[in-house]
Amino acid sequence: AYGPGSALHDAALTGVISPLFFLSTLAGWLENGKAALLLYFCHGAGAVITSLCIKRPEMLPGKNLPLSLPQCAEKAVFSLLQVGYYVMLGTVAARMLSCALPGLPPKAAAFVQCLMEVCGGARQLLSHSPSLPLLSFVTSFGGLSILMQNFSLWKEKGVSALSLLGVRLMHGAISFLLCFFLQNLPFIG
Repeated sequence: AYGPGSALHDAALTGVISPLFFLSTLAGWLENGKAALLLYFCHGAGAVITSLCIKRPEMLPGKNLPLSLPQCAEKAVFSLLQVGYYVMLGTVAARMLSCALPGLPPKAAAFVQCLMEVCGGARQLLSHSPSLPLLSFVTSFGGLSILMQNFSLWKEKGVSALSLLGVRLMHGAISFLLCFFLQNLPFIG
């Protein structure tokens, strides 16, 4: 059975964005498959390094009973509905915030949108500031939308929203640094 530290370690390792987003969507937006591959590498390596920074305590004694097929299907459907809900909530919140702050410079508005919902925000950010390290940070942080998705799944294992926020910020910072130092390698160009 999970203890809170064990769950946080696993949340750091698993709370990531799909490879499809990096290797398809971002590659198309960037018009640069190598840059998208670099972002994906930094995202994955950042998750591993973040999880290594969190000491994984021993698992608590207890039985982890496997779920039945109907239970798995129910959890899968619920998870998919939550993803859609939080993506829409993040998008609407970002739009409301941009309407509430009409004088916000476009780059700042794009960054704020990234912090709310990463997909639409990343698209906006690329149109104003094509900085790969900044894009690496926001995709690894994931925005509040992904944070809420992850929290909804991990809270029953004892992970607090604040500790998950810390993990997401750490993942973003590590990915930013990796991308900053790797972006000028000759094979990335």
